[in-house]
Amino acid sequence: MKKTYQRKKTTSNLYEVLGTVGKIIKNHNNKPYPILSNTVSKILITDLNEINDKNSNYIFNNNNEEEAVLELALHNISNQELNESLCYCLISTLMEYKEANITFELEYTDQLQWDRLFRLNPGPPLMQLEYKNTQSIREYFGEHWVNLPLNYSDSLEEIEENNSDFVPEATINEISMLVNKMSMAQKVAVDIVYHLYNEFSIAAPVLWISGKISNEDYIAGFYALENGTDIYEMTEEAYEEPRFEMNRLQYFKKIMNGYKNKDQTLPCVNN
Repeated sequence: MKKTYQRKKTTSNLYEVLGTVGKIIKNHNNKPYPILSNTVSKILITDLNEINDKNSNYIFNNNNEEEAVLELALHNISNQELNESLCYCLISTLMEYKEANITFELEYTDQLQWDRLFRLNPGPPLMQLEYKNTQSIREYFGEHWVNLPLNYSDSLEEIEENNSDFVPEATINEISMLVNKMSMAQKVAVDIVYHLYNEFSIAAPVLWISGKISNEDYIAGFYALENGTDIYEMTEEAYEEPRFEMNRLQYFKKIMNGYKNKDQTLPCVNN
């Protein structure tokens, strides 16, 4: 299949990233994307093309051919894969912060009170599944990991009114120590991953961005806590979906390495 997203070399080994109509892609506020380095541009277009190919294959596998041709054309116009790419979303978002000359502070302390990592299902078989597939994530907290009742409150005030348990300060401090060491790009990355994966846990993306857990650890935890699904019990065909998600995280981590290595073509790289 023809690669929808391509690169065009400019000067000094820098590249424009071109989209569906052969023009430079734009961010979510319709502003032209920055000219990127060889490494970053290659990662970005690989990620976008893999997402595009998957979505295109899904269209053809679920419709008759005539309907599929029309739906594929509409899909290419919508550029749906842009919003599905963690890499694209990170650079797009940081472009806006750079232009506005503002910083980003990650909100996580309140979110931890609803974090499923500390509120496993109370009974079998889901509790066993969740416990097993979050082991690598939970081990980071050691004695500070807690398993509290599920939180159905709508606010911190309601938690207090209901005499429900709060995630203790010592546990929150374990996350705070990691967040306090993060660059702005890392904090934005955590926020993007947190929202893309249905806000099932704020602790898990903090640990992942900080290099404390693997791509597989994160996805195994997500499928267990969010869907009640064990990726290790899947058929090879079903496992294609978590494998695809792990690839997205892998490309995202490579973009984050660009920030770590101070690639000056990336927005807010010095923040």
